[in-house]
Amino acid sequence: MARISRVKKLSAFTKPYPDFPLFPSNNGQWRKDIWDPASQRAIPYCFGPCVSDPKGDRALLAYLNAKEAIANGTYHAKIEVQQGEYTVVETAKDYLTARYEDMVAGKLTGSAYQTLQSEIKQFGGWAAKNIGVDATVNAMKVEFFTAYVKHLITVRELGPHAEKRVKSLVKTMFKWAADNGRSTMPSFGTAWKAPNTSKAAMKKYRLRKGVKDTSEAIWTGQQIDQVIKLAPKSIKAMILLSINCGVGPADLGRLHWRHVNMETGELNMPRGKTGQERHGYVWKRTRKLMLQTRQLKHNRLAYEREGEDALIFVTRKGLPFFREEEKKVQGKTVGVRTQQSFGGTFRRVCKQAKIKGLKLYQIRHTFATVARFVGQSEVVNYMMGHTADMVKDTYDHTGVNFADWKFEKVKRVSVRIKRQLWPRSVKGPSQSAKSVPDVSGAEKLVLTKPHEA
Repeated sequence: MARISRVKKLSAFTKPYPDFPLFPSNNGQWRKDIWDPASQRAIPYCFGPCVSDPKGDRALLAYLNAKEAIANGTYHAKIEVQQGEYTVVETAKDYLTARYEDMVAGKLTGSAYQTLQSEIKQFGGWAAKNIGVDATVNAMKVEFFTAYVKHLITVRELGPHAEKRVKSLVKTMFKWAADNGRSTMPSFGTAWKAPNTSKAAMKKYRLRKGVKDTSEAIWTGQQIDQVIKLAPKSIKAMILLSINCGVGPADLGRLHWRHVNMETGELNMPRGKTGQERHGYVWKRTRKLMLQTRQLKHNRLAYEREGEDALIFVTRKGLPFFREEEKKVQGKTVGVRTQQSFGGTFRRVCKQAKIKGLKLYQIRHTFATVARFVGQSEVVNYMMGHTADMVKDTYDHTGVNFADWKFEKVKRVSVRIKRQLWPRSVKGPSQSAKSVPDVSGAEKLVLTKPHEA
């Protein structure tokens, strides 16, 4: 009789409209059966009693709020909040504060902090929404990290390199909390393992995604000539200096006249990203373009005002090409904004020159590729601002003393790079290396071994 009376009681509750996603279950709850791909079966989820919510308004809201957690597998994972424990949200805030102080002290670049801040905030927001604002670090479970990996791949659609970077940044935050005694280090699970980002793995990834692979494409001397010819006067020297010394866009914007000896061509500038010592030899052709740049109105005014401390490259408004500015809300610093005025102009020039599949930073990659072919790996690492353990190659770096190196070794490698890109045997206005079409459609430089010096 009890069974019959309960059924009669429940029969009074029906869906408020035909498309309502929930239905009244026999247990007196608003219910929905959701298919679980992992177990290959429908799993019932209940969202509140029908008696106290006859129209299902609160149940519908609870269902909509739980949809993402159900999809990523964190709905049934319970968090036990203990009073006084360190929460994930608190960890994110304190960690960003500590890293901001590192940036102010010069231990971290503004662009690196900007990337870190963006990813930590996204993780903190995801955790607050899917786990709860009171979720503690000590209560974090493997399921949560597995669910976040799924979020990175399916929702944000990150590639292997970006996924690897995000995992590293988030894991570093938890390690910071553990090292400072605020919590224990959680278990991340096998899903948190860094993806394979080797050249072979990335080629397979692009093949599966149907994306054109231009990872092996490098610039030729002829293409560099084309871009320089069409580029505005303010960035001609920037393009040539990039292939000359392997200087990236950000460091080009940080370059001062004091960093370059215009008589000998020696470049002595620490790499902004790492602070690592770096030397180079600036070709005469590059120095000539740099002096022409100095005659431009805003560059000339900056040099007259600041002398050797002036930036080599400034915009038409007299601003640095690479800028890091604090973002403030109601007088409080909330982050760092980086602006780079070089990339957009460079892309427009490449489009005008009908050069496809090659990007600005690949000029630095071209420098590294050609330099390693013609010079000693240790010398090339030194020229690029790398330490030996930052570049994985087949050379032995044991006992290398950078201080004992002579400028002539750097100069010799730099001259060989120039001869590879613009061989003496090729005559004409471009004097470029011969190139053959690659299967990807981008041109590929043909490297020839230099004679022993």
